[in-house]
Amino acid sequence: MFNRLSFRICIFLFMMSGAIGKSQASENFVWLDDSDYEPFIYNGEDNRPKGLFIEVISEVFNRIDKPLTIELYPWKRTQSLVKSKKGDAMLTIATPERLSYLSASDPVFTFTWRLFANKKNPNKNILLKARTAADLRGYRILSYLGNGWAEENLKNLKVTYAPKFTQALIMLIQRDTSFDGMIEHDFILKYNINRLIKEGKLNQEHSEILEEGTYPFDEVEFRFLIRKDSSYADILPAFNAALSEMREDGTYHRIYNKYLQ
Repeated sequence: MFNRLSFRICIFLFMMSGAIGKSQASENFVWLDDSDYEPFIYNGEDNRPKGLFIEVISEVFNRIDKPLTIELYPWKRTQSLVKSKKGDAMLTIATPERLSYLSASDPVFTFTWRLFANKKNPNKNILLKARTAADLRGYRILSYLGNGWAEENLKNLKVTYAPKFTQALIMLIQRDTSFDGMIEHDFILKYNINRLIKEGKLNQEHSEILEEGTYPFDEVEFRFLIRKDSSYADILPAFNAALSEMREDGTYHRIYNKYLQ
């Protein structure tokens, strides 16, 4: 009888501890995002989230005094997880589809995106003068799965989506006549080419293989997008106020310049 009672007590305590642990974990705001967008956001060598996005958003949550949990996954999976309510938010472009179930903060980052073409591509001179998506009709464009901007703005073009950003970049560099161009932030392309060379995935000759378009293709705003049904949906005003304060006191620019200079 004693053993049976002890067993029941152990089971009860185990279930209670699990419930308490779950309750404590659920108190944290869960931010899910991309694991392959270095140096803006990525898993470091110790498998801990790192990058510009991590530093800025972590500082915002520190100022609004909210506990934050960060988990990084392949970008397509991240979006599926947020959509299926496995996380509270992601930091990305506020497309109409995303805004159907997410609420957007003020712009956290604004980047200029340009078209890049391989120097060996015979269509290079025409491509680099493109101003709009209409100018790219008939050409083969590269992007990566989950790129909502490309899905929205390039939907009438012939676009190949690589599994990840890094893979799309390697394809554009190594398969010089298979694809015509890729539209991205200029800094992140150049940064990752140098990173891939250091890792031995590209050769030194690849450092100057891409040419940048003459005209800015788009100004892209990244916003913190929170699920409308999240228990934290009401923090957006405080989030925006903390972000504004960081810009005013210089914290935002100190972090930003550490990555982009």
